[in-house]
Amino acid sequence: MLSWPNNKIRNVFGLNRYGRAQGIELGLLISKLPSSLKWKTCDKDAKNCLDEMKVQADIANPTPNASLCGDLGIVSGSLVPWAWSQYKVVPTSKVMRVNVKCSKR
Repeated sequence: MLSWPNNKIRNVFGLNRYGRAQGIELGLLISKLPSSLKWKTCDKDAKNCLDEMKVQADIANPTPNASLCGDLGIVSGSLVPWAWSQYKVVPTSKVMRVNVKCSKR
């Protein structure tokens, strides 16, 4: 489970670094994806697209105290401008579903 945003009370308003470490861990996992994998374009809610997808790859998480393990959906997209917030715009995004294997501690 992701612990973002970092300023939440569960992260002691930013003093706990757990949430920040997950961003780096996710970047490491994305860098380990095989170049042959293709992101799927999604024109609706990203969660719906991920629910319809099968796992595309198995990757190993080399992080010593891994927090991102198991079946993960990764979404890459742009933010909707604040001025458009009243129009219920669903931005186009790219999604990928992977199975992350973590070593036991």
